[in-house]
Amino acid sequence: MVKQNRVFDNFFNQVRDNHYWSQNDPVVVAVSTGVDSMVLLDLLTKLPPTLKPKIIVAHINHKLRKQSEKEQIFLQKYCQQNGLIFELSIWAKNMHPATGIEAAGRQFRYAFFKKVMHKYNARILMTAHHANDQAETVLMKLIRGNYISGLSGIELKRSFDTGELIRPLLKFKKNDIKQYAIKNEVKWFEDVTNKDLDVQRNRFRNVILPLMQKENSHAVEHIGEFSEELNDLKKTNEFLLKQTLKYVWNSKNDSLNIKSLFKYPDYIQKSLIVYLIFHKKNIKNVKPKLIDEILTLLKNSHKPQAKFRLTKDVYLTKNYNLCTINDDNNETLVNDAKTTSLLINHWYKAIAGFSFGVFDEQFNYNALNEIDRKSTFYLNDKQLPLIVRLTNKNDKITLKNGGHQSAKRIFINKKVPNFFRERAQTLLDKDGRVLSIIGYSESTILKSTDKRYTLLVKGINLKGEEHE
Repeated sequence: MVKQNRVFDNFFNQVRDNHYWSQNDPVVVAVSTGVDSMVLLDLLTKLPPTLKPKIIVAHINHKLRKQSEKEQIFLQKYCQQNGLIFELSIWAKNMHPATGIEAAGRQFRYAFFKKVMHKYNARILMTAHHANDQAETVLMKLIRGNYISGLSGIELKRSFDTGELIRPLLKFKKNDIKQYAIKNEVKWFEDVTNKDLDVQRNRFRNVILPLMQKENSHAVEHIGEFSEELNDLKKTNEFLLKQTLKYVWNSKNDSLNIKSLFKYPDYIQKSLIVYLIFHKKNIKNVKPKLIDEILTLLKNSHKPQAKFRLTKDVYLTKNYNLCTINDDNNETLVNDAKTTSLLINHWYKAIAGFSFGVFDEQFNYNALNEIDRKSTFYLNDKQLPLIVRLTNKNDKITLKNGGHQSAKRIFINKKVPNFFRERAQTLLDKDGRVLSIIGYSESTILKSTDKRYTLLVKGINLKGEEHE
């Protein structure tokens, strides 16, 4: 059996056995006019009617080379001659960034592919990534020093937008694809920039991988098998970590219990941290050194509270026995920290998430369930309306003995994490006298009037004992 037929037979069997689509389903195919994508297009057009989808060719003119205009015209004519739908997008030169042009180009391409999928109600995007691409990707990740979960290569199939991205040539070697094109007279264009050794991928493609294939002619296949094993291990690991996570993660306040984490062996601790960083904030390419630094911080008893920058805008925060992963949202806190006059017998939502209200004697709060904190004040009409504002660390409540205690000392004594300190609110009378650091402590006010008011707090998750 000649090689070009074997390529088609393998492609045919893959499409038939995996049921990627039904007959005439719309499928968007990313085509650059390089040999890989032109062979993919040729293979699709040669499928029998029962397996052939409705092919929509998506092409981007990146305006990076003079040859791009010829490629665009050629592909338009090809689609006309073969009865294929052609969709074009042009990445104008004024849209090219000064740096990071490869990443920007990729972002532009996939945004365009999504638009085309929506236009034709297509649930499948196909690209022509092949086994050599896979080998290059794995090797590049390996030398970058990624955590093992980031070493797995390109997936044959993955979720994309509202559908799937499928790479049917992923197990086909570059040489086999090229030989198929020659034998079947498939026209393609060579991108001369693929020979530029200033680009890292090109060095792997043209220098490093060929040297490895000289050492072992099956190097590409073996790296591909290694990538598949890594993907399987990654999925297995994630499945097991998800089961373990429920013992260390509090979903109510999105926090990690540090003591519970340290009950597990070091290697489980590391894996759980990586899993959380990826799944909570989709931060990829996590390096082992970063995980070691995080665990060192969490174990450091001399730093009960600390922040660790994961990215420009995302922090891992340690607050005593809790660890959270959040965006830096100080600006939001300022916007939420307005001084508010309270209505009596009305519930309010605190910045920290719980509910509170001040009620008079006419309100039957005894009928309420799940009241977490209740405090009574005797106030006269001149002290109303009551107001709430963001807590100042120097706010002081009045103690039974006539002394005072600052909000700062209350927080320290109760081991309240910074996350909650920053969101704490103070209840004051009209003259600015502190009645309560809401949810934490209240002033003792002597009965100077018969008008009784009750501060009620529910849905609270701030008790100091939980953070010790």
